[in-house]
Amino acid sequence: MARNKESNLGRVRKLVGDERKFLWNPLSNIILVARIKGNVSEKKLRNAINKTKEIHPLLASRVVYDQDNEAYFHTDNVPEIPFRVVEWKSDNQWQEELMYENRIPFKLFEGPLIRFVLIKSQQVSDFMVYCQHSISDGRGLVYLIRDILLNTTLPDREVKQLPIPPTLSSEGLYPYVPKKDSLKKSLTKSVKKFMINRMNKNWRKDITTFDQEDFENIHKVYWQKNEYRIELMELSEDQTTNLVTKCREHDVTVNSALTVAFLAAHYHISGPFKGKKRIVALPIDLRKRMNVSDVFCLYISRVLLKFDYKVKHSFWQNVKRFHDTATNEIKSANLFEPLLTIEQMDSTLIDAIASFGILAEIVPPEFTRYGKLSTFASKKKNEAIKLAHRFLKLSPGTVMTNLGKPDVPNVYGEMQIEKMYFAPSTDERFPLVIGALTAGGKLVVNP
Repeated sequence: MARNKESNLGRVRKLVGDERKFLWNPLSNIILVARIKGNVSEKKLRNAINKTKEIHPLLASRVVYDQDNEAYFHTDNVPEIPFRVVEWKSDNQWQEELMYENRIPFKLFEGPLIRFVLIKSQQVSDFMVYCQHSISDGRGLVYLIRDILLNTTLPDREVKQLPIPPTLSSEGLYPYVPKKDSLKKSLTKSVKKFMINRMNKNWRKDITTFDQEDFENIHKVYWQKNEYRIELMELSEDQTTNLVTKCREHDVTVNSALTVAFLAAHYHISGPFKGKKRIVALPIDLRKRMNVSDVFCLYISRVLLKFDYKVKHSFWQNVKRFHDTATNEIKSANLFEPLLTIEQMDSTLIDAIASFGILAEIVPPEFTRYGKLSTFASKKKNEAIKLAHRFLKLSPGTVMTNLGKPDVPNVYGEMQIEKMYFAPSTDERFPLVIGALTAGGKLVVNP
């Protein structure tokens, strides 16, 4: 592992397990685009981005590994945040810019872990945030765009850094985790801990650590072979209002209706999901549950539930059944458990599983790290390789990320947000990955 010179200068905090899970994965980038009516000043926007760094320290951060391979976010010696301005040519140009950005790997140890693009015209512009998932989730990007536009409109407003919220680790979550578990849960926890300890032990017998060049090898080969293509479904303000009204009449959420609509479409076009692909993953924003501010960071958990679309039932019957199942799962689930479980894994094992465990094998001989990565990929009994392929088989068929209708302004001086596009991280493992967001009164869904 090529490490930075160890220092506490500019240290923000330690990365937690879920952040490590995304850090080395070339697919783990999230994108938010705000379509803005009105003239957008490039200079004011650049100044606003720099000012917003004072509110959200992870906006201009890099990663530092210490001698024990523990990772920390740092804000010292981080280059200027990239900000490209291109001329507006078409409504869907942002998708082409997204694919352009996909081919540029983040410099994890240099930073920053975010880039901006302004697709500009005098009447309407698209403001794109392209972000490494380890420093933010989708809701965090919404708050980020809000703060940048506020600072654009009010350049002299006073800003201060938001408090760093409790980390999603045993240390940060300790006050929120029930002190007493049932005997069954305690036994389950003990068995799980035993298995993780065994995985860690096996891994340390044949450990491989990775560096920026390794990452750039898998990043380059992946994006040479793949493209992130998006299909858009946009509802007008009236259609969005009608959908919300209809969902309320049936006592369900828009999220449930959207999820089932796509499951129904998949059923009728490709047939029903089978096996583990019947699982639906629902990311859960923890900010309100943890009573923290509109912080820019990765602050989500997730629930998994099995659901079969029943063609003999009406659409709304299916939606109601899904809604009730999801509601019960969210109420009964320990949302902190996945975060605490991954924390018990060796940090370098997390690095290896999440990306190199699958992607190392696709690196061709002409690449600079072919020898190292192909040797690693050939170790079929290596713990990281085994776990990576096991998790690959367990991947859910559907991932539904609906950011809802965030409570943020649509108007910023002479600028008005017409709508937003949210593109979550994804790859071919997941047949249905859906990002949804309502802004400017319009629901936009990106399957």
